[in-house]
Amino acid sequence: MQLTVAYISSKVPAKPSPYDIVIPLGTPTSTRAGLIYSSVVRVYWTAMVKRILVKRKLGEADPDLREKVNRILPLALAI
Repeated sequence: MQLTVAYISSKVPAKPSPYDIVIPLGTPTSTRAGLIYSSVVRVYWTAMVKRILVKRKLGEADPDLREKVNRILPLALAI
């Protein structure tokens, strides 16, 4: 089984692209995701990873973040 993952960075750009989702520290989304800094999800930067290679889960996307990713992903991938 494989997982689709998106790149998350703590280097939040001053002007995020339309395909970035900024997650401010201290929000319910950042807490559930296990983030320790304000972060940005680079929706256009995805990868497939074999589940067996994942050693541990740090957090997860809440329903609000999943909805944003699902809305932006087709645009980011030009589908």
